[in-house]
Amino acid sequence: QIRNAPPPRSLETAAYIYAVTNVCGFRIRPDPFRELFAKQGVTPDLVALRGPFGHKIQSMFVVMSNGLAQNRDAACAAAWTEFGRDGSVAAGLLEKG
Repeated sequence: QIRNAPPPRSLETAAYIYAVTNVCGFRIRPDPFRELFAKQGVTPDLVALRGPFGHKIQSMFVVMSNGLAQNRDAACAAAWTEFGRDGSVAAGLLEKG
């Protein structure tokens, strides 16, 4: 089955979320993760690291992880503001590990 690629922004968002979990030790909560991508018309399997576009996401993930790690405290605080309990982008998507 041939699938259309998710929008580039969806792939970047997924890579960012995965990078944040890697660098900051947060965990992804499945329901808010699914809801975030559903709003973009994308299913979670399309933006999974082992999904059909995983190689693209993994490439971005490496670059983003390295960048976030350079200023870990500020990066983790920013990510928590966006995706933490009261997140401005997707509330409750991340939880502290």
